[in-house]
Amino acid sequence: MRTLPAAQAIRQAAATAGRLGGRWSREPRALDVLTALSAFALMSLDVPGLAEADNSLNGPLAVLALAGGACSLLVRRRAPWLTYAVALCYLGWLHELTLAQFALYSLGRYRGRLAGAVGVVGYVAFAYVMFNLPGWPVHRGDTLGEFSSLVVPIGVLAAGVGVAANRQDLVRALEAQRVETETLQAVQRERVRIARDVHDFVGRELTLLSVRSQVLARRAEGGPFEDGFEELSETARSAHRMLNEIIVQRGTDGAPTPGLAALPEL
Repeated sequence: MRTLPAAQAIRQAAATAGRLGGRWSREPRALDVLTALSAFALMSLDVPGLAEADNSLNGPLAVLALAGGACSLLVRRRAPWLTYAVALCYLGWLHELTLAQFALYSLGRYRGRLAGAVGVVGYVAFAYVMFNLPGWPVHRGDTLGEFSSLVVPIGVLAAGVGVAANRQDLVRALEAQRVETETLQAVQRERVRIARDVHDFVGRELTLLSVRSQVLARRAEGGPFEDGFEELSETARSAHRMLNEIIVQRGTDGAPTPGLAALPEL
């Protein structure tokens, strides 16, 4: 019996975590934070090597340096070129390739194919310059062939995946726009249908009122109510004309509201 509350609590916690995860996955800022944390976790694998390398970084300083680079991913949507510039700086300073992958992906996804291609060319050129300078780590490619087989595919693959994601975003945006347009058109058609129904119903009642008022005016001819019935008939016709102008445009023939002459057809 004691296990039932515990199992229920675990299921509730899992359901809550699932709802929160689904909500956060739709928030761009939350996705950027998760991306930055993922990049930092991957770059943290290089902390021992950075601390032992020929630089001024020890373990804590290396962690802080990598955390600073990962923070640049927080602006990867608004300013992917800034993230790209930071990645090149880290490539030249710490020979860090992980941040460059995230930066090239961001360029391809949020700036398109041309920006991704330019970013890959700049990345490969900069990495080649650093490869020819003293201090390039052996595990990043000791020969030109090793360098080309490691550095170039990383950049091309990251940018290519970003460009593919950009196309998917465009397709989803176009699909959402199409659905929105169809919805607006359906709403417009429904409004027109309702307007026509209202016009038909109210117009018919106004027509009957106008005709009946004219009939009563004929019957009351010479009496005290004749003018009142005539005025009521004219008011009904005016209201019908105004209804035509507001709800549905008047017919091309501009036919007036029928009077007594249309009584046999009614």
